[in-house]
Amino acid sequence: LEDDGSLLFSSFTQSDFLHIPTSYAEEFEKLASLFLKHNVIHECAWGTIVDMIRKKYNVTVRLTMLCTSWGPKRRGKKALIERCLRDHVDYGVFHPFKIGLKENGYQGYDWAFDSVQH
Repeated sequence: LEDDGSLLFSSFTQSDFLHIPTSYAEEFEKLASLFLKHNVIHECAWGTIVDMIRKKYNVTVRLTMLCTSWGPKRRGKKALIERCLRDHVDYGVFHPFKIGLKENGYQGYDWAFDSVQH
């Protein structure tokens, strides 16, 4: 839980990843296993699972904005972070930033990490 009593789940993100607070990981796993047992893919199940946890524990779900790009000019590159910083939006998730791209490398990751800290 966050200091204000809310539960933070990254929303408006690609559905191949999700932040799950450790205090809810076991519950999330149980619910996810139930959906998996019935062949419901995670992209369809996650919203329902988050809602079930929210109702069971009576917490508020706080959303965070995603900075991303699907276009090849910026996707995974420094230009993505630069564009999002110019937006003046309080992004909570920056995805993707590809360390493996030659133009980024580990030094680029240091720059990106430092740039998005509030």
